[in-house]
Amino acid sequence: MIGCLRTYDAGYYQLKNGETGYFMNNLGAGFDAYIARQINQSKLKKWCNRLYVGKLAYVMMLIIGLFQYRPSLVEVEVDGHKERFEQHGLLPFPISLFLEEG
Repeated sequence: MIGCLRTYDAGYYQLKNGETGYFMNNLGAGFDAYIARQINQSKLKKWCNRLYVGKLAYVMMLIIGLFQYRPSLVEVEVDGHKERFEQHGLLPFPISLFLEEG
């Protein structure tokens, strides 16, 4: 691969609070993003990791999230075409055909 150039697509996002960024493979919006943000801000994950049961934190946050999550408006623009999703639960936005766990 030395000396070989490749072009890759990158997605761009902008939140209503002004936060912006890029993503390479997949952007989650909705319930999955809510759970990821909650678990990353929680002390629960650190405690569960110390006890070697880190995945349990996700299960616990999933159960809590089922009662706390409220759908919100998402507006997506692709190649100048806008689409609005008002009551969504799970909205993955993949760029490639393949999604990988990471």
